[in-house]
Parts: sequence; structure tokens; C-alpha cells
Amino acid sequence: MTEPVDPLSDQSRQNPRPCRISACMIAKDAAHTIATSLQSLRFCDQIVVIVDAATSDNTEAIARGLADEVEVRSWQGFSAAWRYALSRGNGEWLFMVAADEVAPPVERRNIIDRER
Repeated sequence: MTEPVDPLSDQSRQNPRPCRISACMIAKDAAHTIATSLQSLRFCDQIVVIVDAATSDNTEAIARGLADEVEVRSWQGFSAAWRYALSRGNGEWLFMVAADEVAPPVERRNIIDRER
């Protein structure tokens, strides 16, 4: 008998199923919060981070270690940054998250259960 796969585990992130949920984030000078935020998004099939080119801390390096796609772009305003971040998502569902926000366990579970 095989053990069930925890939907928040690394093994589930390697699932070959089509991308259903893309988490999209924009970030600037978020080194102190971005790791916690990105770790809370491990239930997503894809994590995209768009980093403001004016970032002066380790935001980009931290994101590269935890996200599927990281791109550095010049700042053209919030609307343009979010539109671009969302355009990079492949999922049927796009989850917008700020670099200082954390997806609470209850919300993660609700999203996962809804997708089954």
C-alpha cells in the first residue's frame, strides 16, 4: 500500500500533472519577508516572482532559491508589474501574493481541496 502524498511536500511539487495554480508575486527590498512568503506557496504548481530592478538587498537571490521563475525588471508602476507577473503564470488559477504576505494554512487547504 502506498502512502498518500502530502500536497504541501516537495514530492507533490514535482507532480507531472498540468499546471493548475500559479502564484505570482512582485517584490522589492523584501529580503526579510520573501522566504516565508514563498515557502507558504509550496502548494502551487508554479511560483513566479518579478523583482523590481531597484532592489538593493538579497530579494532576488532568495527568490531564485525558492521560486520556479524569477525575473528582474525595471519598475513601471504597480499595475504594469502585476499585469506582467500574471502574464508569466501558466496555471488555470492565478494566485496574487505580495512579498510580505503569507498564504495561511487554512487558505492553502481550501484551495487544494477545491482543486481535487
